[in-house]
Amino acid sequence: MLFQVVNIGSKDIPDFKFSGFSNLYICYKSESGKVYDKGFLTEEDIDKLSFHSHIELTYHKDGSFLSKNLDFEEMSKRYCNPYGKGVRWTPTSDIQGIQPVISIEIRRMEVYHPIKIEKESDTIHNYICKNTELIQRNGQYFVVIYLKEKSKPIACFTTIEGYSDVICNINDKLDLCILLQRHAYPKAKSYYSNNFGSGWISPYLYNTISFCNKETSVREMNDKMKNIFDPAFSELIRIIGDGHIVYLSEDKLKIIDIIDKVYLPINNDTIMTKPLFIKHLLDSILDFKKFNCKSEKEKEDYVRTCYLMTLALPLMIKRKNEVEKILFGNDSDVQKLNDLMILLEEVL
Repeated sequence: MLFQVVNIGSKDIPDFKFSGFSNLYICYKSESGKVYDKGFLTEEDIDKLSFHSHIELTYHKDGSFLSKNLDFEEMSKRYCNPYGKGVRWTPTSDIQGIQPVISIEIRRMEVYHPIKIEKESDTIHNYICKNTELIQRNGQYFVVIYLKEKSKPIACFTTIEGYSDVICNINDKLDLCILLQRHAYPKAKSYYSNNFGSGWISPYLYNTISFCNKETSVREMNDKMKNIFDPAFSELIRIIGDGHIVYLSEDKLKIIDIIDKVYLPINNDTIMTKPLFIKHLLDSILDFKKFNCKSEKEKEDYVRTCYLMTLALPLMIKRKNEVEKILFGNDSDVQKLNDLMILLEEVL
C-alpha cells in the first residue's frame, strides 16, 4: 500500500489526512534545521537521526499543511508546518487548476507489502495502479499526489514509463489525482566502515514522503506535464478509453504512428473524428503484437482500407453502387482513395 487518504472535512469543504505510508519514517535535520534527504544513510547519519513510526500529513481547508508526529505526546513537538509557522498555501475551496500535495520518492519497492483490500462503500474507495510492465519489484519511481479542478482536462493513461489518472472524485469541483513516473535515483556510494567488519559497505536506500515544494511545484507540473493537461490529447485518450484509463503499449503507439502517416482530415458530414477513427481501428485489431509483425506495406494497407471505409460512409447512402464498385475493384488503394475523393466532391 502506498498511502491512505481520508477526508476529515465535509464534501463541499474538504480537509485531507494522508497516512499509512510505511512502518518506518525517518526525519533527518541538518545543522541549519532544514530537512535533509539524499535517499540513503551512513553510520554518521544514523547518529543524527530521529526515528518515528506514526506520522500523518494533513492538508487543511484553510490552506495549512501540517505533519503530525504521534510519537510525541507534547503538542508543541507533535505538529510541524513544513513551510513555516503560520504559513498557508491554497484553501481547499479556492483551488484553481492544480494543487500539488505530496511527493513520494520510491527507491525500494520491496518495503511495500500486499494488504487486505477493504470492502468498497459510500465512504471507502480502493484504487490500484494496474500496469505490470511499469510497476515492478525492482523499479524506482517518483510519485505526485495532487488535486485538480474538475474542469481542467487530464489524460488518464499509462505506458511502460508512467501513469496518470484520477484516483477519486472529491466533490463537484475537485478530483484527487496521481502521477507516477519511472525514475533513476543516484546510487549510494560505498564507504569504509570501522564498525561493520572493517570493510567497504553500501548504504541502505530508503523511500521518502514529503509535501510538495510551495514555490516551484505548480510551475514544474504545468511545464513538465504539458501533454497530460493538453485538451486535445486528453480528449483523444478519453475517446480511446471510453472514459477509462488507457494503456498505451509500445505496440499501440506504433499503430497510431501508422495512422498519423495515412490519415487526412475527413470532411464528409460524419462524426468520425481522428480520435474516434483511432479508437475503432484499435478495436478492430485482435493482437497488436502480431499486427506489428506484418510488413510496413501490409500495415499501411490495412489502415488505409479502414480509412477508405470511413470516408465512404455518407456515399454508401447516396451512391451505394458506385462506392461498392470502387471499394471492391482491382485498383490500388491509392487509386481507390482518389476515386472516392472525386465522388465525395460531387456529393458534398
